[in-house]
Amino acid sequence: MDIESIRKEFESFHKILNPPLVRFLKRIYRGRNGEDIIDLKSLKYNKYKKGLLEKVKKHKDFVWVDNGKEGGIAFDECLKILEDSWYEIANDRNLEEWDRKEREGYIKQTQTLRNKYYHPIEGRHASEDDLLVCAEIFYKFGTSIDMSHAELEEIYSIKKILAKEVYSLTELDTDMESITKAREKPIDI
Repeated sequence: MDIESIRKEFESFHKILNPPLVRFLKRIYRGRNGEDIIDLKSLKYNKYKKGLLEKVKKHKDFVWVDNGKEGGIAFDECLKILEDSWYEIANDRNLEEWDRKEREGYIKQTQTLRNKYYHPIEGRHASEDDLLVCAEIFYKFGTSIDMSHAELEEIYSIKKILAKEVYSLTELDTDMESITKAREKPIDI
């Protein structure tokens, strides 16, 4: 996979992260005390999303098919639901406080990256360094929401390609800097 393919992949990274996030929320929502653990206030208090709240409650899911028409909660909204519910999820999973806070950080970082790259400034594209940071955070986020091994492996393989590209560029930059400095030194005759 080349860098442009990876960049395109990450411009729509919600396609990689949303299915496991939806599965994670669904499993908790349908589980023991799930309706008490999953906080749907972001759907409840938004007049544009009230219909979504009823659909989540009806289907006990975050994606559905109603009358042959597919629907669901968008990735950014699923992230908000996860953030609003994280304290209760962590308590239900008996996570240590340090673990709860660390995973909460990955959730917030994923939200930040989603907002930054989903609505990019015109003409600005993610650099290889940016993509490498994204891949690292997405991998850690994925472990927080119990992504499958295959899904984590997909992110990890992209991360390896990016690391190879970034570190070879860094070496090239360092080599060019050394050559430039060597040329600037006066030669004693």
